[in-house]
Amino acid sequence: MYTLGIGIGILGMSYNLGGIFKKVFENRYAVLFSNFSFSIYITHMSFPLMRHSYVLPDVDYFVVVKDYIFVIPASLAFGILITLVIEEPLLSIQKKIVPQIKKYDGAENKNN
Repeated sequence: MYTLGIGIGILGMSYNLGGIFKKVFENRYAVLFSNFSFSIYITHMSFPLMRHSYVLPDVDYFVVVKDYIFVIPASLAFGILITLVIEEPLLSIQKKIVPQIKKYDGAENKNN
């Protein structure tokens, strides 16, 4: 049911419907935040795995807090770095190479 709602929302936005939700989700800052959050999601799992790849970690409160203090800022910084250095330049190159789809204007083909 969740994906059905998301799909209907995307379909409505592609047909230029949606009102305030469309404006919020297509806001420049919301799009930039979604790019950051995706890169952080992708890079976040590498830090705990790299940190404890050779030794089974102790399950101690202080070890968990110390790891949390290290892993969260490191994954945030690395995710933002990946977004700014790799993802954003590649997206701009893609927009120049791949033809962009025109937005739906609400009418069928006006030329016919």
